Amino acid sequence: MSDSQYVTFELAGQNYGVDVGDAVEVIRMVAMADPPEAPPYVIGVINIRGQVVPVIDMRRRLALESANFTLTTPILVSKIRNRTIGLIVDRVKEVVTLPSAMIEPPSEAFSRSRCVAGVAKIDAKLIFLLDLAGLFSNNEARLFEELLSSDPVENKALV
Repeated sequence: MSDSQYVTFELAGQNYGVDVGDAVEVIRMVAMADPPEAPPYVIGVINIRGQVVPVIDMRRRLALESANFTLTTPILVSKIRNRTIGLIVDRVKEVVTLPSAMIEPPSEAFSRSRCVAGVAKIDAKLIFLLDLAGLFSNNEARLFEELLSSDPVENKALV
């Protein structure tokens, strides 16, 4: 049994975590270009060091109540299947090290969920550990490829 590290963040008052190996960096909210024909949870695309990156509203993706974004709203830049994406979260908290004994497999309530890899209990808090690859189906991953290959931001200057 080994320890795993997770970047934890908050959404609608609940704690979530993603494997630290999937997280790249945290940036602040920036201006976005509107991608054509994108799913409702893809709220824009941004340019990060010359790379076009789709930005996902994690509240919408997880069917949570939506929130307003501000200039201090964080975007957790992550890698999914070798593709860089931005995840808008309420607040990035910390990196935690969790022994595998503290992580329970998803309960029956989440057994049909592709994105909950496990639940960790720290003191009285629960942290839902997300499997980013499971968060998006293969069809959705293909859609991202199509969105990005059409270069909707090619001629737009992003600030």
